Amino acid sequence: MNLSEIVPSRIYSWVYNPDAQKWSENNLKKGGRQGLPQNELYGRVTVRSVKSGQAATIDMYVRRAVKLNPSYVPQGDYTPRMEATENPCVFRSLSSGDYQVMIMEPKTHKVEYFVDGKPASPEELATIEMFRKAKQEPWFIITADLGNGLTQVNRMQFKSLAAAKEAMKKYENILDIHPEKVKVEFPYAANLVNVNIDELPETVFED
Repeated sequence: MNLSEIVPSRIYSWVYNPDAQKWSENNLKKGGRQGLPQNELYGRVTVRSVKSGQAATIDMYVRRAVKLNPSYVPQGDYTPRMEATENPCVFRSLSSGDYQVMIMEPKTHKVEYFVDGKPASPEELATIEMFRKAKQEPWFIITADLGNGLTQVNRMQFKSLAAAKEAMKKYENILDIHPEKVKVEFPYAANLVNVNIDELPETVFED
């Protein structure tokens, strides 16, 4: 795709397929310490996942960041490693020269694991999970309409959007309010990726 084809707020999909060494460094423990055996799969696992997300601009980033934290003040240069282009969603990486699209709230639709290029067996999948690095639970914004013009906004951590919504059922009972009056949002500032423009397909999906 070229720069002019990327439209703010439009949903794009792409395939995430990092090399085995890079994925292992970011996601797996080597083992051999803290009671774990040596991880025999380290550096041998590749992942293929289909993702989609919304093309975003810096202004969209700032609006969502302020919503997450009202005291947030953007720095004068919050993309020091990126060069702006004529498209507000696309930047050029100063280190690689690649054109990258800012993607908001990416979602994963399908994940496949491979070991040495072959589909991972059930035993290998279990090993991958055993050695997977723990990730910090993301923050969610919980907005509750209390009536009489009153609104309560909380920032809470959950493992996933589904877990957040499940917890909100108890939250609604405590406050004695209707479920439709509680809104759960995944904050943009905690979920941002840059995707090379060459990885985005010609076909796009609208919300």
